[in-house]
Amino acid sequence: MHPERAIRAGYALTRTSSARLSLVVPTRRTMYHEAGQAKSGFCLMGVWRTRSSGHQWVKAPRRSIRFAKLVRGRVPDAKRSSSPLRQIAVHISVEDLHDWEEPLLPLSSVSIARMRRFLILIAACAALYAQTQAGPALPYRAVEGWAQLPPGWNFGEVSAVDVDRNDNVWVFSDGPHPVIEFDRYGRFLQAWQEFLGKKPHGLRVGPDGNIWTVDTETHRVMKWTPDGRLIMLLGTGAPAADNNAKYAFNRPASLNFGPEGDFFVADGYGNSRVVHYSRDGEYLGQWGTKGTGDGEFNLVHDVALDSRGRVYVADRVNQRVQIFDQQGRFLGKWTDLGVIQGLYYVKSEAVLYMCDLNARVLKVNLDGKVLGVIGSFGKSPGKLDIPHYLAVDSTGAVYVADFRNWRVEKFVSK
Repeated sequence: MHPERAIRAGYALTRTSSARLSLVVPTRRTMYHEAGQAKSGFCLMGVWRTRSSGHQWVKAPRRSIRFAKLVRGRVPDAKRSSSPLRQIAVHISVEDLHDWEEPLLPLSSVSIARMRRFLILIAACAALYAQTQAGPALPYRAVEGWAQLPPGWNFGEVSAVDVDRNDNVWVFSDGPHPVIEFDRYGRFLQAWQEFLGKKPHGLRVGPDGNIWTVDTETHRVMKWTPDGRLIMLLGTGAPAADNNAKYAFNRPASLNFGPEGDFFVADGYGNSRVVHYSRDGEYLGQWGTKGTGDGEFNLVHDVALDSRGRVYVADRVNQRVQIFDQQGRFLGKWTDLGVIQGLYYVKSEAVLYMCDLNARVLKVNLDGKVLGVIGSFGKSPGKLDIPHYLAVDSTGAVYVADFRNWRVEKFVSK
């Protein structure tokens, strides 16, 4: 999954998979060199492994240390968020990791008071991760090499995938050809010659068969014909001035549709809300603000609606799915599913399929119970590394936008 850190009392804890936590301890003497300048930072002391049989601390090798930069005494791009650690945690992405080969400082250099706080943190985080629902492996197999791209083509980071009424598959990526259509067998059908965006993120096929895209860098939601002609645009090309703008967004993530063709936008990276529009793009309302309480969000990443009209919202950093009616009235929440970011409702089964950042796809009933799991972390075909969004076709095949592996995984029943 995408690494995130919870930092408390001078310590950082990184969850690198569903079964592993990494403790990072700051020291005054830990330094690294960048562009000729010495800078201070964190050194990795070891890995806290959480298993069904118990917990185990594995000390990091003295000559093999992972290192994260500090800027002016703080972690870059830190964002406040909720957690069971009483709202004192900070979650950040850790993409700027550097190899470090100095020996670890002895534990005697860490005060007893800090060690006590560290042990409290470990206990709290272990309890948190133990609460995440597991489930039986679903009887699916991966279709290796499903997408038959033209010679010399590559996807790049695959951000989204959806299926249309003919079970053709639409793939959205940041490669040279952002929007590509395949048939269900993976045969290449078309790629749009032009895409007026910068950072592909969300894609949905609308009820009328048109294609909707969401671009985080241009802050736009766009509606296209299947052959790539733009027919509606929401967003100004610049971030919304605040969380209440009617026709501007701040790094939106995705969208989904109501029964009348109306749609709900997950305006979630910069803003913290769900915005409701008519089928013609008229503003109807919104709900949500930044926070950790019911009806508040920290990174609205996806939206889904069930056959009863309930709205499910992937509140990613808060690590929960919240449930609302279409006017934004809070109905409930699920807090034990992992780090959910992609949602797909299947009416014939009355279930939600979900992408969990813990490199798995969940099948969840409408009571929030995990019925089964597809996938696990890895780089080889059939494995997942940041499943981002997903779709299910009329045959029950599951398509996953495998973000970091630069591919679409198709899973079919065995």
